[in-house]
Amino acid sequence: MTGRNILHLTTFLQGGAGKVVSDLAKRSKAKGGVATVGYTKESVKGYCNYPSHLESLKEAKIKQLELPSTFDRNPAKIAESAKYLLDRFKESPPDLIHCHAANPSRIALEFRKLANLRIPIIQTMHGWGIYKTLEQEKEDIETLNKLEHVVSISETSDSLLKAKGLNNFHSSVIYNGIEDRSPQEAKIADNNLLEITKLQKQGFFIAGIVGTLDERKNQRLVLDAIKTLPKELKIKFFFIGEGEIEEMCNIANSYNIESLVTFLGYKKDSRAFINQFDLLICSSKSEGGPPIVLMEAFSSNTLVLASNTPEHKEAIMEGATGFSFKSNDISDLRNKIMNIYNMDNPVNITSTAYKFYKDNFTFEKSFSEYENIYEKLTNFKTVNSLTSA
Repeated sequence: MTGRNILHLTTFLQGGAGKVVSDLAKRSKAKGGVATVGYTKESVKGYCNYPSHLESLKEAKIKQLELPSTFDRNPAKIAESAKYLLDRFKESPPDLIHCHAANPSRIALEFRKLANLRIPIIQTMHGWGIYKTLEQEKEDIETLNKLEHVVSISETSDSLLKAKGLNNFHSSVIYNGIEDRSPQEAKIADNNLLEITKLQKQGFFIAGIVGTLDERKNQRLVLDAIKTLPKELKIKFFFIGEGEIEEMCNIANSYNIESLVTFLGYKKDSRAFINQFDLLICSSKSEGGPPIVLMEAFSSNTLVLASNTPEHKEAIMEGATGFSFKSNDISDLRNKIMNIYNMDNPVNITSTAYKFYKDNFTFEKSFSEYENIYEKLTNFKTVNSLTSA
């Protein structure tokens, strides 16, 4: 691993996927390698770079590249970004490029062609998304089939890609992992956290929802369910995440539930809040795999209630590691919230969930599996180059 030069290319450093990218880059550098992270600077609707991820890379002294666009599918934009990389890596090209979406992979392929170098490209598919056209799906699968390795972050995603036409024999599943955190590390100074602690001392049950406020994360469903809850329940809901905040506030006001919900917007350390919640609700319509926030809840001994998407079900064993509700079903979500609210002692569930996290979703396990792939691909590159010489 020592001395390996890895370029990470992603669309945006956002959410759990952005954290994975920055964590991988930081760990590679800590192991003696060189890491660079490239992304799109300017935000587009629904997509942005989290300041905490950018700051984390800066603190680790990892070089950041702001490409013309790693998000835009326009061939001209792809060519422009590839030429940008060619100019930046004239003196010291990367040994390997790790992409985190299909469009960055297209840029990497074009860069490799322009540089006329044998640079292996690996891509992690963090999520297939729900907005792609059939033409875009076909384009992305064709791209994945040209790469040296494809990683899915769940068995469900792996099966989906193969059903869509992935025939790349070099593919694997690596769950996103997170680092363990002591209770002391989870404590931060934040007025909203103090407010939550105060409410809990007053006997309130605190439910949290974490993630970009949008259609895919489906937080509107949670508001719909809150509207139907009995008014006598001592429960408050805190939403963390950027996105459609104004629209969500308007919905809450129209439902007359504004006293029950608080929208905190983006938080630098959402994990500290998850550690404080009594319940984390994951209402997504789709995910690439068990989301980072779910594992952060498991590692914090916080109960989880998640939609029964296939990706969530890879981590949620009903009544054992958490609870699930029928996806997009307001009534079932409402009933499950009430059941959990009335539970006496969830310690058996949270302790089982913690063990599940330790066995399957630590960052050490995840990085080790990536490191093995890096090793194989760069060793093959070296042998192949010597053979060709």
